[in-house]
Amino acid sequence: MQFDQQHFKILKDINAFSGIKRYRGMLPAKLAIFHDAGKVEELVDEECVERIVITFACGSERVMLKLTERGHDLLEELLPVYEEAAKEADLGEVCSEGEDSQVVEVKRTPTSSLSKTQCILLSDVYHYSKIHSYGGLMPSDILETYSPKDISSLSGNGYLIHVKAEVGKGKKRKGVILSDKALRLLQGFNMVPANSMVPAWRTPCG
Repeated sequence: MQFDQQHFKILKDINAFSGIKRYRGMLPAKLAIFHDAGKVEELVDEECVERIVITFACGSERVMLKLTERGHDLLEELLPVYEEAAKEADLGEVCSEGEDSQVVEVKRTPTSSLSKTQCILLSDVYHYSKIHSYGGLMPSDILETYSPKDISSLSGNGYLIHVKAEVGKGKKRKGVILSDKALRLLQGFNMVPANSMVPAWRTPCG
């Protein structure tokens, strides 16, 4: 497929959000409305962009766009071709610098009604999210090996966020990630490093 300047601009805009913790390195799809939807779809089909649907405990959903490894490679390949466009101010660098200057205070002695097995499940989700091949989430097939009751409880109480991702033609994956609330709990119990990155968005359900 022949990629053009419109494809480049889409990739560049998504990449600009890679350093913004509030969006966890992804571009909200609603902010891509000024781009040609067909061009975005072509990048998804070509496995350069991943479309991710995040479902929160209250039932609301958020659609995000994220660069794949191929997308990053393509962006670097197109950079010299559309050098003038690349000279525009990089919103990602400016915003990420501001975000990094913030200090996250962690409560060290949390109180929780969660069981030991539920805390272990949250810890496992955290560690699976660090495995590169799983793309930042615990896959659903692995999640299914845990107690359905625990999963339901943690999801309903805002500790787990369900995610569906689409990349390529007909290629999909789904699983769960931790909410801010869950990560802070694990940090308080010293189950994960205190300097772990807090998930970058805020749940719209409060």
